[in-house]
Amino acid sequence: MPINKNVFRILFWLSLSIISIASIIPQFFPQYVKVSPDFSFRLDYVLHFFSYFLLASFLTIWKFSKEKKYKHILFITIFGIIISSIFEIIQYYLPSRAFNPYDMLSNFSGFIIGLILSMVLLIMKRKINHKNKFAELQ
Repeated sequence: MPINKNVFRILFWLSLSIISIASIIPQFFPQYVKVSPDFSFRLDYVLHFFSYFLLASFLTIWKFSKEKKYKHILFITIFGIIISSIFEIIQYYLPSRAFNPYDMLSNFSGFIIGLILSMVLLIMKRKINHKNKFAELQ
C-alpha cells in the first residue's frame, strides 16, 4: 500500500504550528518530574525530544524520495538545525521564557533520531514492497 504523502504533509505543518505556539507561550507544566526520592528528570527535555522526533518523522516521510535521497537528507538535517535554533533563540527575547542550550540539544537529538528511524522504515518498506512485487512475478 503506498504512503499518502499528503497526510504527512498536513501532520508536519500541524506539528510545526504546535511547536511554534508552545515555544512562545509560558510553560504550564512542572519542569521536574520526581520518579523517586532520589531521582527526578526534566519533563520539558522529553517533550522537546518527542515533539521534534515527530516533526522530523513527518517531514522525512513527506519529502524523502529514493531518487534524491542525499539531497533530501541534507535539506531535512539543515532544516532541523535551523528550526530548533530559531525557536530557542526566540525564547531568549521573551520575558516568560528562557534560552536553554539543553533544550536545543533535546530538539536536535529528537530531530536526528526521527530522521534516521523514518528513513530506515521507508527503506525497509520499499525493500518489502520490491520483494513482494518480485514474488508476484514468479
